[in-house]
This record gives sequence, C-alpha cells and structure tokens, in this order.
Amino acid sequence: YFEGPMSVKVNADGTPFATSFSVDSVSWLATGTYEVTFDRDITECTTVATIDGHDGELVLGGQVTVTPSSANANAVQIATFDYSGAWVGLPFSLVVSC
Repeated sequence: YFEGPMSVKVNADGTPFATSFSVDSVSWLATGTYEVTFDRDITECTTVATIDGHDGELVLGGQVTVTPSSANANAVQIATFDYSGAWVGLPFSLVVSC
C-alpha cells in the first residue's frame, strides 16, 4: 500500500503549526535549532525543508538545513539562519518521504 509523506509546519518559536499524524514531537533546542521526531525510523527517507511563512505570512531571507539526529533514528535536526549566516528562529516546513 502507499503511505503519503509525513510533514510538519513549525513556527519560529518551535511550536507546531500543523503536523501529520506521524509526528511525535517538535523541540526547540536553541535559537534557530529544532528537532522533529517521527513515530518511525526515517534514516532511509528523503527530507525536504523550506522556510515557510504559514498562512501567507511573508518571510524575507533565510536558509534552512536538515541533518539526521545522531542520537535518534526517528529524528532530524533543523537549523534556520539568515543570509549572513547568523542562526535565527524562522518558521519552516518539513516533508519526509519514505
């Protein structure tokens, strides 16, 4: 059977804006650093994150990176930063396809 992608939209303060059923938790680790944990191992999955001003909110400038969590096969860490390289809290969307 086909199972669609898992997804989450996260506000700049680390609170979830919208999640799929498979998201266990979203944690704010530090300014511009978040961890998203799913209900399954995602090490073989594809992840795509984008800066996203939910509900049409305009977000100017910013970059996002996704890296696997070194401590949890079910999680990824997200870093958001401005174009000068300074870590800042920005809203983002994450899609995980397995």
